[in-house]
Amino acid sequence: MSLVAGYLTIFPQHNEFHWSDDAVDLFHGCETIGSLTASLQSSLFFGLLSAFLERDIDRGDFVDEGFINSDREPVHKYFRGWQMRLSSLSYPQKRRAQEKVQVLINFASLNSDKFEEGAGYFEDDENFDRVALSVKLLISLLSAVSDDTFSTIGPRSSEPWAPWVSHLASRIVPWNHSGLFWLRVKPETFSDHFAANREESASRYLRGQPNRFRPFPPGVGRGGRAAERLYRVFVDNGWCPYRALQLCRSYDYLVLNSLASLIRNSASVEDHGQCLEFQSCCAHNLIIDRPDEYPFQHDAEEIQHCEFVNVHREEITEIVQSGGIPLISMSLENDLDLQVVRCTPAMTYTAISHVWSDGLGNPQSNALPRYQLLRLRKMIFKTYFPEYSPFYDDSDI
Repeated sequence: MSLVAGYLTIFPQHNEFHWSDDAVDLFHGCETIGSLTASLQSSLFFGLLSAFLERDIDRGDFVDEGFINSDREPVHKYFRGWQMRLSSLSYPQKRRAQEKVQVLINFASLNSDKFEEGAGYFEDDENFDRVALSVKLLISLLSAVSDDTFSTIGPRSSEPWAPWVSHLASRIVPWNHSGLFWLRVKPETFSDHFAANREESASRYLRGQPNRFRPFPPGVGRGGRAAERLYRVFVDNGWCPYRALQLCRSYDYLVLNSLASLIRNSASVEDHGQCLEFQSCCAHNLIIDRPDEYPFQHDAEEIQHCEFVNVHREEITEIVQSGGIPLISMSLENDLDLQVVRCTPAMTYTAISHVWSDGLGNPQSNALPRYQLLRLRKMIFKTYFPEYSPFYDDSDI
């Protein structure tokens, strides 16, 4: 079967699957989501590999003790043969081979989208989503291999692809009892690559990936089944859903698959439920609908000092509007004697972050409980004396 008339006569029909013109034909051609999944893997994973290497492949060559392992001698032999065939070609022939590979990758990318559209006529299925993601990863991988290989074409022979691509191709992927598998890339793969290359080269790679290899390309609200599966991996591993969305719009499948495998150990108090709504990560923001919802905390031992102490908002506003920086001063002892002053270059001051954390702030007015201010004064005072530091050592005195 020819992919482009007179151009490619590859893509073996492993299971007599015939290409469909649209997703509806795919739906009618497969009775179940399982059969569609098997067709996707047979045609656009093993079939794509066979077409890329321009030879039939034995699936058993990829299986090692129940796993799909591309770091095996039979697999290496396939790619060495591909390299040798390329190296024997003349320069014009290599350029034609490059064009054929690009057509193949474009064809595979387009038809993987059709499969995902066809899956929309069936029920949700995790196996299909994982295989669809594997296909996208393979397409991205072969594109990277092709780019690195043909970029070295010249009068002198070179390695078929950069070392990082070789390492990336040598990953272990699981094989389950249904015969379906999905590609998995270890997180250290890209860190090794970027460490071995100059920062400029790494930046150029990250910026230069075509939009079709991004799960959520520009102008598209969300992606297909493979893209959504990758997005769910990010969220399931503790990433902020909005930041995951930003990443999926910015980088290709290979980079994202490596990042998504990094598990983020989020704090138990983190809540990303409103991050997508506010279009920013607000897990650590204090979001309240009414001022009386703020969980004010009080110290039982300092109940006599629970009244709020204010500073005048007008004085702060005046300094800010005039281009200055307002500071709040207090006495070293006895009464607090809070004053609003303008910062000057000769002044030293202490900045305090997270002032609304743990119920110790005040979203209603520019005021804090007296006991809280007394506590802050004591803590700030100690920072100016070394003997209060936990690292202070008086053994030499």
